[in-house]
Amino acid sequence: MKRGQAGRRAILGGIGALVLLAGCARTPPAREGYRDTTVPIGGTVRFDPKRFEGDWQVVAHMPDASAHPRNFSYDILGGMTESGEGPARRYRLREGSVLQEVATDVDTRLVVMWVDDDFRTAALGTVDGRRGTIFDRVPGGSADRTQAAVEVMQFYGWDVSQLIGVAK
Repeated sequence: MKRGQAGRRAILGGIGALVLLAGCARTPPAREGYRDTTVPIGGTVRFDPKRFEGDWQVVAHMPDASAHPRNFSYDILGGMTESGEGPARRYRLREGSVLQEVATDVDTRLVVMWVDDDFRTAALGTVDGRRGTIFDRVPGGSADRTQAAVEVMQFYGWDVSQLIGVAK
């Protein structure tokens, strides 16, 4: 092989590596469902499972989440059950406002990201971003509290443009 050909091949190989690296730099953020999972998610520090108990109406939800009212009940063993239309889900409390679904092979953590002071409105979502919901104690909720919940979801990486039920 001649010197000129070897030099050209080395240059072309280097250019190819740079193009490959440049393509990697433009990789979109990791996203499963409706949340950028590279954004850390956190739960509210004011969560109180006893105050959270009761009936909740869906004010807004991601496309894969249920639009049906839900009920959360707290038991003496420190767990919570979510029920309503469809199957009930049983959770154990983790890290304050993180609910870990039991009896499943999948790591399904439901995070109570925000709840207002009077426990009238709440924003919940799974860590993987497949399920996100804004609940209120009354149908329709409150516009200002709903907006606060939307802003919290956006802060935690949710694509709030996908919310169903929120006036855009």
